[in-house]
Amino acid sequence: MINFPLSLDGFHIDVEKTKGLIFSARPKMLIFGKNLFLFPEPVKKIAELCKEYGILMVYDAAHVPGLIAGGMFRD
Repeated sequence: MINFPLSLDGFHIDVEKTKGLIFSARPKMLIFGKNLFLFPEPVKKIAELCKEYGILMVYDAAHVPGLIAGGMFRD
């Protein structure tokens, strides 16, 4: 298991470094999962990388299903 590279503030996924990590590590699966969602994640950008490299992407939204069901979570 390898964590996503983060920006200097430690709160945002660094997409450029993630691209490098995907290229070097060649993972079979990427999992987005947090218990605190302070900021939107770059899901769309990383999903494009996953498609390009044939990687399964999982988004663990177990902590926010009520917000999702109620239409209050970011889409």
